[in-house]
Amino acid sequence: GRFQAAQSILFHLEESYLPYAKDPAVAFAKAVIEMNRKNYPAAQKLFAQLDTAQARFFLGKAYLYEGKTFMAAGIFGKLLKDYPDSDYSEEAEFLTADSFFYASDYDGAIIKYQDFLKKYPASRLRSAAVFRVGASLFSKKDYPSARSSFQSLIDRSPQDFFAPYSQYFIAESYLENSQTRDALFAYTKI
Repeated sequence: GRFQAAQSILFHLEESYLPYAKDPAVAFAKAVIEMNRKNYPAAQKLFAQLDTAQARFFLGKAYLYEGKTFMAAGIFGKLLKDYPDSDYSEEAEFLTADSFFYASDYDGAIIKYQDFLKKYPASRLRSAAVFRVGASLFSKKDYPSARSSFQSLIDRSPQDFFAPYSQYFIAESYLENSQTRDALFAYTKI
């Protein structure tokens, strides 16, 4: 596809014009190609050679996609420290929380998502963060708190993408507590 074509063009440019091979934009483009090919170690090696907010952001994503969640959190943290006002800061904060969530460190995830929500209350990622707070609480078997988080998402944005999923987990939380009648009622709202 198009990534193979891009890779071919880069290869030919590198061969025909040697200084081009040393250009940071070439390393970045090659890293993006490797990431899209799901060759995360190669992408990580190339992104690590670059010292920009954008490269650091994608390096963190490459670690996250590979399942190296704590490495990803560390990279995102370094990005936020070194480039606090970059265009990637908001999403890096969210992905830091995701790193904890995907590592099943639900206490850490809750703290990071809540920090994110305080810092970016109008974020386009807000509902995803609220949903993941609920999912973290659900995973910790704190069903009343999970229901509260899910319900707050539904109340604020009933048409949101995460609203039906939140309603489903509300029903599941009742079922987990053997509250069958409440669960059935909650399921009818999905």
